[in-house]
Amino acid sequence: GGCRRCVVMQAPVVDTNTDSLAIKVSDVHVGTDIFVWFGGVWRQTYNDHMWALAPGDIVHVIGDDTNGHVLCSDDTCNLVIWHPDELISATTVAGTQECMRRAVIQQEFGAASDANMKCVAGNISHEVVQACLTMKDFSQGFCNKALTSVLARQSSSVFALGEPATSDAINSLVQPVLAGTGR
Repeated sequence: GGCRRCVVMQAPVVDTNTDSLAIKVSDVHVGTDIFVWFGGVWRQTYNDHMWALAPGDIVHVIGDDTNGHVLCSDDTCNLVIWHPDELISATTVAGTQECMRRAVIQQEFGAASDANMKCVAGNISHEVVQACLTMKDFSQGFCNKALTSVLARQSSSVFALGEPATSDAINSLVQPVLAGTGR
């Protein structure tokens, strides 16, 4: 039970005998493989958005497994959170009611109003602190490693600023946040 942080190993996994659909994930802390089977509304959601999960992606699996298998078939038990490290605003979530693709495109490439240094630095700070909390490591070395990783993932946001936004400039905005984390 509980929440397990997992990396996607194979997506999709199809059982042609039963017409079942799953993803194979590996618990990053324990190293055990888990098959997450999708039924009902989960199957339809995964069918519609298969492109959104690929090997190497991170998911959180919440719920009980039976011999390495978790079934997500409705909203009453078990849950999979896709890309849990992505900070998504409530406005973006609300925008999915009109068009899910538009929300994804805005998240990936940013809306014109999102392109300011403090906003980007805030998103980066959030991701770094979340990485430190997840690993329970607030050491200088780990914070710097997490920051480097987040900057690489957020390079399109940094580029969209259209000003001389360097790692040093963003780092100067992020460091005060990290200083408050107890390191």
